[in-house]
Amino acid sequence: QIWGFLLNNTAALQTMALLVAASLLLGQLLAGTGSDEGLTASLVTAMRNPGLALMFADLHGEGLTGLKPALLLYVLTTLLLSAPLISAWRRPAG
Repeated sequence: QIWGFLLNNTAALQTMALLVAASLLLGQLLAGTGSDEGLTASLVTAMRNPGLALMFADLHGEGLTGLKPALLLYVLTTLLLSAPLISAWRRPAG
């Protein structure tokens, strides 16, 4: 289901990636780049959107085809785009 959704909705994937990147950047800017708080704020900001979407899907999403693959793809996109940020944070300075 995910592969089919991905092939038929490339614009949606691009929008998801843009939203995740903006969320990660916003978290960094609000909490301060290079700090533990900046990393935490970035990750929380990016992962807040799928949580809200899952809540709405559970309440109002009966019968909407492609909704669950889209949400799963958003979470996977968030994980993939967050990995470089986490990796850079773990790297020792110097």
